[in-house]
Amino acid sequence: MDPINIIACYVLCGVLFSVGLEWIMHKTKFELDKPTKNWERIFWVTCWPFLLIKFLIAYHKEENDE
Repeated sequence: MDPINIIACYVLCGVLFSVGLEWIMHKTKFELDKPTKNWERIFWVTCWPFLLIKFLIAYHKEENDE
């Protein structure tokens, strides 16, 4: 794969992850009184693998605590 294709796939996954977070925030009515800032969206797009791992660890930890 060319480096451009790898970067495009990474950014596309980041955008989809960001859209998913926005959707979850909308459905759960999480902090609707203050809008999401652009730097937060940029962070979500660039750091999505780290954030996904943290989310999955927290989800499974919560599941095991029950």
